[in-house]
Amino acid sequence: MSALLCYGLLFFVSQRLSAAPTAVPTQAKAFKLTLTKNPATRVPATSFSCSDKIYALLRLPEKATGQHLLSADWYRPDGRRQEATKVEVSLSTAGEDTVLLWLKMEVPQVEDTVDVFFPNPDDGEVFNGEWHADFFWDNKKAQSVKFEVACP
Repeated sequence: MSALLCYGLLFFVSQRLSAAPTAVPTQAKAFKLTLTKNPATRVPATSFSCSDKIYALLRLPEKATGQHLLSADWYRPDGRRQEATKVEVSLSTAGEDTVLLWLKMEVPQVEDTVDVFFPNPDDGEVFNGEWHADFFWDNKKAQSVKFEVACP
């Protein structure tokens, strides 16, 4: 059994109200990314353990409908890309403005250590340190984020 990063996708419909039109030009809307340990509470987090799921809530600049591609490249502290996630997203006709992608690290058991992911097969030390991830919406870079991972 090899060590794998698992990922998944959930959708959240936001109850965002649209602003009334104004004559004053506004700045271009941007994507907003929040990492959290719990998508229900959406409390931002920047530090995670190997046992945590890392949820990335990507807030779109405006409500979207139809087919889209959500992807993320997850980089370990040594700069190596650990995971490339690509998910085709089908958003409802009502429109959604927040999508969620998650990452779960799994440290292999000692008997499962015939694996290239870990220089030291007894632990997940390769995961320790500052990670970064790049998120893409329809093949255009939406946001980047840095976060810490500490494995026992």
